[in-house]
Amino acid sequence: MRIFFLLLLSGVIFYSCNPKDSPEKQLPFFQDPIIQKIYNLQDHRDTDGLKLFLSDENPVYRKLATLAFGSVQDSAAIPALFSVLLKDNDSTIRAAAAYALGQTYDSTAAARLLESLDQETNATVREAILEAIGKCISAKNLSKFNLYHPQNIPEKRGLLRGFYYAGTRNVYDNYSVERAVAYLDLEEPYEARLAAAHFLSRIQDLHADEFLNDFIRAVEIEKAADVRMNIALILGKIKFPESQKKLIELTRDNDYRVQVNAISGLQRYENKEALEILAGLLSHPNHQIAVRASEALKAWDNSALEDWIKDLDTQPYYWRVKRNLQEIFLKITQDPAYAKQLEKEFLNRNNDNPYDKAAILTALGQYLPAYKFIVTHAFLSKNKAISTAGMTAIKNIRESNRFPKELIPEFARIVRAATLSRDLALIGIASELLLNPQLNFKSQYDNYGFLQEAKESMNLPKDNEALQIVEKTIAYFEGRKPVEVKNEFNHPLDWNFIKTLNTEELAIISTSEGDIKIKLFTDESPGSVANFLKLASDNYYDGIYFHRVVPNFVVQAGCYRGDGWGSLDYSIRSELGPRKYTTGSVGMASAGKDTEGTQFFITHSTTMHLDGKYTIFAEVIDGMEVVDKIKMGSQIISVDRLVADSISISK
Repeated sequence: MRIFFLLLLSGVIFYSCNPKDSPEKQLPFFQDPIIQKIYNLQDHRDTDGLKLFLSDENPVYRKLATLAFGSVQDSAAIPALFSVLLKDNDSTIRAAAAYALGQTYDSTAAARLLESLDQETNATVREAILEAIGKCISAKNLSKFNLYHPQNIPEKRGLLRGFYYAGTRNVYDNYSVERAVAYLDLEEPYEARLAAAHFLSRIQDLHADEFLNDFIRAVEIEKAADVRMNIALILGKIKFPESQKKLIELTRDNDYRVQVNAISGLQRYENKEALEILAGLLSHPNHQIAVRASEALKAWDNSALEDWIKDLDTQPYYWRVKRNLQEIFLKITQDPAYAKQLEKEFLNRNNDNPYDKAAILTALGQYLPAYKFIVTHAFLSKNKAISTAGMTAIKNIRESNRFPKELIPEFARIVRAATLSRDLALIGIASELLLNPQLNFKSQYDNYGFLQEAKESMNLPKDNEALQIVEKTIAYFEGRKPVEVKNEFNHPLDWNFIKTLNTEELAIISTSEGDIKIKLFTDESPGSVANFLKLASDNYYDGIYFHRVVPNFVVQAGCYRGDGWGSLDYSIRSELGPRKYTTGSVGMASAGKDTEGTQFFITHSTTMHLDGKYTIFAEVIDGMEVVDKIKMGSQIISVDRLVADSISISK
């Protein structure tokens, strides 16, 4: 799919060199006022305006307008997009139309997409159609999709990605599964194997034991790490000695990401052999492996850990591992002396690493009598990461099946106070708690005016995430459907700045772990790239923490609060092109479509569930080993735009 944009750019160059064109059209890409207009229409989500360009004589304009609908995602454009798919003489534009149709996720498009396969002869377009079918298809049309037999490598990729997208919406059957298993064969193309492994690892009620030998053989012969890591997740669904043995072998794989996923698989095997392996990995030098092993043990039943947990303090574990083990210990032992020891440790710790202190509050959340200590620091801490962790611990305590009835009124007061705190995270987490119907908070208040007061204290677009939750909570209390909380258009594209950019800008993210060099996709995501570079030029990112690190998934930064709840008083639009998330993709974090602002993430590996849902605006071209070393609490030193020679640096 990346070829779309290379062809797009070459089309602009060809068009500008055509002697028939008027001088005003002989302009560089972003200087062209028509191209600016199309991007603006996309930014404004103007379906009617974009439709006018779908039949433009200039193929560059037609393609840009067609791809724009992948971000607009308006079902009203389906008829016009089908006209492009069936009639345009440019195959890359037809492929773009198929992508945009899939982005509607509208089941009414599925039947017509299936029919369009019968007349399409181009393999790349058929690949795009098959992917789009997977995003739109319902169980009603699944049998016809299942019976499609691809004729070439692009079609195989498209079919298996289609299976994946359908499977994530719980649309699949036994035949889909059988076909996906068959595609794990090493003779099949890599991207088809990858999509098949993702599909099989994601579906919920996979009867994986029927294919145990197939999965073991596949992981033994598979050379690609990102395929092996997904097969490891599949093996975790099979509680057989053979699959456990293979997972233990995979914890020694030469790619740490396979090891992380093998640990996730072993999490389901709560026995002595698995415990020995996981316990041994807690001191692994790779922090992602060690953290994931401790998280796996946190998910276990307490009885399997009682004897072992007594010796948890005998090793100098990485702080995240240590805090996870302390959480396990308190959950099992309910030891008051140990809880007091943790409270003292919290008070004695400085704020060099606020995430470590925050994790202590999380651990204390397993011990009910510590709730007053937690409440104090949730409400009074000046560090947002600490106060947010404290509020999350309060939520966990209240949701515990061990929560005593006599404390219900007191926790109702605490939750109300959090809602009125004017702190976004405290409001959001408290509102999530109020939404839990099993806790019956409705009966605990004479009125819920405090929720309305909290809502009125916040503003769009800055507070979108918390406002979404508060609106759902108010609707729950009022017995109605929530009103959509939507950011209206508020941040137009800055063409004076965008026109100064190259189509592929470079930047350096300097961190406390080292430097990461990224290539920015200006022509694909001009709003996101411009936003990122302007924030960098304003020194916004300097000193910002990586507040979220999920082993073999992402590292995330850009929140000025340091807890993931922070954003500035504007939002930019989602720019959802057909580029896929792979190792080192740089994407915009969001609380839903068109809520992006300052936060971004970098992926550790292929993450298909993000495709078409989160803006990709850059990719790592040097320093992926630095990304792998980033820990929660690592810092950005600076973000610097590289000038054309890639040596001189300027803000």
